[in-house]
Amino acid sequence: MKNSPSSFLPPLNLLLLGIFLAVSLLGGLSQVWIQRQISRTADVIEQHEKTLRDLERKNRYMSTRLAEAHRPDELIRRAGYDLKRPDWNQIAQVERFYDSDGNRVVRIAPYGESIEVADNSW
Repeated sequence: MKNSPSSFLPPLNLLLLGIFLAVSLLGGLSQVWIQRQISRTADVIEQHEKTLRDLERKNRYMSTRLAEAHRPDELIRRAGYDLKRPDWNQIAQVERFYDSDGNRVVRIAPYGESIEVADNSW
């Protein structure tokens, strides 16, 4: 008897071989897709890290500039040398709160004396 191609492999074996090849092909394609996604995500993370480093560098620079601007000698230089120390009666403590009626109250307390001022503007 001659071996014909159809009798060489039974139909069930052909079906199983086809399913195996399809699963292998899909598995390989999915692995390539996952690797591309990982690569894209790594590129995005790298870009975000670069942006973060730039922002941190700018933050350090601005913090330094702000600290320099708030030095007493720099404030005096910018405001002028004719500044003098404030008198004690010019210094006051300001407290803001709500009274029992829901009105905003500002309390100005210079040296233990308290003056309450009703204020609904803020």
